[in-house]
Amino acid sequence: MRKVAEYVIADARGAYNLVPVGSYAEFPSNQLSLFYLTDYLGKPAQKNKAKTVYIIYYNEERTIDKAIGEKKFSYFTVVKKER
Repeated sequence: MRKVAEYVIADARGAYNLVPVGSYAEFPSNQLSLFYLTDYLGKPAQKNKAKTVYIIYYNEERTIDKAIGEKKFSYFTVVKKER
C-alpha cells in the first residue's frame, strides 16, 4: 500500500481525490491505510471535490473507461482520471 501512496503523491500535480471501488471499498478499514499514508507522506487526499481523481481497486476486478493513466501494483491498480 505504501508504494501505491508514494505513486499517487509523486504523480499528483495538485489537489486530488482517492476513490476506492469494488471489494476494496467494502470496508472502511481497508481504505484508511491509503488515506493515512498519503497524509503521513505529506500530501493528503482532499475531502472536497478535486479535478484529479485516483481510482483504486484490486487487480483484475474491473476496468475504467476514459482513464488518462493506469499503474498496476502487486495487488492494486490505480487509475487516474480528470473531472
